Amino acid sequence: VSRPAGERARLPPLSPEDLAWLKPQLPLEIASGAVLYAAVVAVMRGIFRLRVVGAEHLPRDGPYVIVCNHLSDLDSFVLAAAVGWHRARQLRWAADAARLTVTPLWRGFSRAVRIFPVDERTPVKAVAMAVEILARGEVVAWFPEAWRSPTGELQHFMPGIGRLVEIAGVKVVPARICGTFEALPRDRVVPRPVALQIVFGPALEPAALAALGTGEGAAPAIAASVEAAVRRLPARRT
Repeated sequence: VSRPAGERARLPPLSPEDLAWLKPQLPLEIASGAVLYAAVVAVMRGIFRLRVVGAEHLPRDGPYVIVCNHLSDLDSFVLAAAVGWHRARQLRWAADAARLTVTPLWRGFSRAVRIFPVDERTPVKAVAMAVEILARGEVVAWFPEAWRSPTGELQHFMPGIGRLVEIAGVKVVPARICGTFEALPRDRVVPRPVALQIVFGPALEPAALAALGTGEGAAPAIAASVEAAVRRLPARRT
């Protein structure tokens, strides 16, 4: 499935500024990230009573992609708390640059929690960043709906996940979060203390995803298969 030489050549080149976001963390950034991570776990486990199902499906080390539904700004915190510190140290997240203010303080925070900014108007650049991260043996969190669901229902997956998996040739771990829409929907500022759950499914090989999905070409077939895998996971807390 993976054709890195040809496919990667068609991706936009990464600038020195892009690559700076992916540099190994400095000791202070690691320490800051550990403090923030401990706070996130305490809040998710304490206030939101987070339940994690299927964590045994997560490979210990990368590269692989965790593909998850997107309901709320709480989703990233749920996923981070669920994977454990060892995996969180390998996990990188994309964030919409339009929603961020890139100040020195924000840049330091982003580096500590392993965020890299992307422009949602040029999704191919996000794919290029993710391919580079996976080539380094790390893990990428990917929300293929591209925006927070306005209804709480799973939205159609955008094709970028198919292209990413086709090029990188890595496993996909499907995941489904429930409860975050009720806790913090798009139009709410202060979250409600709703019980949350995340379910991880078995890791899926790219060749199997391409063979089982529908669509013209490998990338659309992979995207369709990944969406189906996420839809099969429980949508309500069990």
